[in-house]
Amino acid sequence: MTTLGLISVLVCVATVLGNTDYKVRLFGHFHHNVQAGSQTVGVLNQADFQRLFHSLGSNMHDFETAWRSQRLPCDNGARLFFSEMDGDKSGHIDTNEITYFFNLFDANEDQEVTQDEFTAAWSVLFDEYLHTHQVKCSHHGGDDDDRK
Repeated sequence: MTTLGLISVLVCVATVLGNTDYKVRLFGHFHHNVQAGSQTVGVLNQADFQRLFHSLGSNMHDFETAWRSQRLPCDNGARLFFSEMDGDKSGHIDTNEITYFFNLFDANEDQEVTQDEFTAAWSVLFDEYLHTHQVKCSHHGGDDDDRK
């Protein structure tokens, strides 16, 4: 199974995990609406996804500051999440790295990330990462205050 295939499976499993309020809020700031049959649904395309992650900052200091201002959970987790996103370890998150993460979030590979895909992928790529690495959060800015 490919990495993308594994992530897709994990995304499906993660849709039932945890409180997603801060994820929904973050998604809501950057999505746009499209018609899907008779329904209007919110999605992130690559440009929206780039704006979302650029709003968090391209260097560690800006990323941590934006993380706190967006009230995302676990202040000390911001540094770990930035390090994971900074694939080439340049100290900056660039467009190619954001595109890589867009593809991980886009579970069905339709070039749009739905709210369900976004919240599920975030759970797998961030929340589960903190849990797996036994990160003790110094502060919970988001809505997941029950995580220890």
